[in-house]
Amino acid sequence: MDVFGDLLSSIRSEGAVLSQQELRPPSHLRIEDVTSLLLMTVVRGEGRLLLDEGSAWDLCKGDSVIVKEGYPFTFTGSTSPEGNIDGTSVVIGRYAASGIRHRRLLRALPPVAQITEDDDACRMMENAVADCVRKRPGSQIVLDRFLDWGLACTLRTWFDEAKSAAPDWYRGISDDVVGPALRAMHERPHERWTVKRLAAVSGVSRASLAKRFREVMTQPPLAYLRDWRLTLAEELLSETDQPLSVIARSIGYADAFSFSAAFKRAYGCSPSRFRAGLPIAPPVAAGL
Repeated sequence: MDVFGDLLSSIRSEGAVLSQQELRPPSHLRIEDVTSLLLMTVVRGEGRLLLDEGSAWDLCKGDSVIVKEGYPFTFTGSTSPEGNIDGTSVVIGRYAASGIRHRRLLRALPPVAQITEDDDACRMMENAVADCVRKRPGSQIVLDRFLDWGLACTLRTWFDEAKSAAPDWYRGISDDVVGPALRAMHERPHERWTVKRLAAVSGVSRASLAKRFREVMTQPPLAYLRDWRLTLAEELLSETDQPLSVIARSIGYADAFSFSAAFKRAYGCSPSRFRAGLPIAPPVAAGL
């Protein structure tokens, strides 16, 4: 699995809420409580999204936006009769997710991520609303998966279009040198990776991998590996009761002692204290 798939694999909506809003001048849509992520697609007409802090985005049919938590906004349909005879219709999905990888995803996004003119997104979101209205058996599961699909496609398109604004790990996926090494670390974090072994996976010299990895990812390969292992450790400590020795081996540490030392260097507390839910300092590791 590539890094993007790995990130999304543990972020799945549960109890998603989807609604379709019809707007005619001078009506507008006010969203105060943006929790987690909000996905909005314009399925008819056009309008403007205005964040409370002043930034604005003009949207037309087929455009989608992802709005991050903590950014309330107002959406107003076009006031131009000739350009918006039938009013504006938007479909809004509220994506409730939590966890370590979810926070990692949020760090990679701007307050509003916009993609333009995606007719497939329009059709899929309208189908999701129709299925929800009919209340057929299993409609909530279908709705959750619709929203997962919408989020994944919107994110992928935005990252592709964002280019330099995309996170390092996304740019690294498609790099001929960095990509194979990234996949190896994500698929087999428990292995005793060295730069030499990762270079062999990528089919280049040790020096070539080290140089290219730093250029694309802004950190050395083994620093990225450490950060990824500790991200996995956070999940396992938060979501399982596995002993520290088992967690240590599953993410590539020889024993609980070496794992605990690495964790404390990054987080300022022991794994046991983290698991107990006691207040801790923000992690030092910033590569993810």
